[in-house]
Amino acid sequence: MKRMLRAGAAGVHFEDQLASEKKCGHMGGKVLFQPSSTYAP
Repeated sequence: MKRMLRAGAAGVHFEDQLASEKKCGHMGGKVLFQPSSTYAP
């Protein structure tokens, strides 16, 4: 993330689904990461 900011990125998209359980947005049964497990101030 820090490299992206230093490079001047206007935005970054992070996936919030587990790779092994990834599904289309309109489908049910998605498994998401908990924000507390991915956020580090």
